[in-house]
Amino acid sequence: MKNVSFSLIMPMTWRHLLYSFWCIAALFSLSSIASGESPGLVNPQISAGWYHTVALKSDGTVWTWGCNDHGQLGDGTNTNRNIPVSVKKLRDVASILCGMRHTVILKADGTVWAWGRNDYG
Repeated sequence: MKNVSFSLIMPMTWRHLLYSFWCIAALFSLSSIASGESPGLVNPQISAGWYHTVALKSDGTVWTWGCNDHGQLGDGTNTNRNIPVSVKKLRDVASILCGMRHTVILKADGTVWAWGRNDYG
């Protein structure tokens, strides 16, 4: 029998899920102590959308990866990302949530921010 890569025989959703677990492990292994600040300002969170994933680190920064066809990664591009990228200039985030092709965050000051697909406002 010929060897076949798992990416050819697994449905897209399973490949995305397995890759997301790898990215989560890589992301949270990054040291938040390097800056000298104490970790644990917020509880780390993960939210998975239809084709993208968002992570909130304990330092209040937001990291995204996956499909970016509607700007749902928040990095100012429409480039798909295989590794987590930081949402620039976004700090003090308290909570995150992904939709199908959009991302919503709640900042510590109570403001809500959203980006990505906006068909219905």
